[in-house]
Amino acid sequence: SLCSCGFLSVDVKLSYHRRVREAVVSTQSTGESSKAILEPRLSEMAESVCPHCSHVETNVRKQSIFCLVELLLLFGPDRIDPHLKSLTVSQKKLVYLYYNRHQRTAR
Repeated sequence: SLCSCGFLSVDVKLSYHRRVREAVVSTQSTGESSKAILEPRLSEMAESVCPHCSHVETNVRKQSIFCLVELLLLFGPDRIDPHLKSLTVSQKKLVYLYYNRHQRTAR
């Protein structure tokens, strides 16, 4: 199961966020069947990543934002937005800045 990262070291947190991002990215490339595998864990993934957008370590914050962007790209804003309630306005803007930038470059 996905872990709650509240007490893990920075290296473990970064590794965890990279694994979540890799899972999402690999799902994007393999299609809808893999998306269905991740969907039941969407809430768990988003809720475990959001608190780390405020972490003291820059790399943890950065990986957390990128992880949320990957979830947005896979599931869309309608499915992800409810899970972003714990983010500050600035953090949400940053997530959507990277999301919109990716959308523009993907065209």
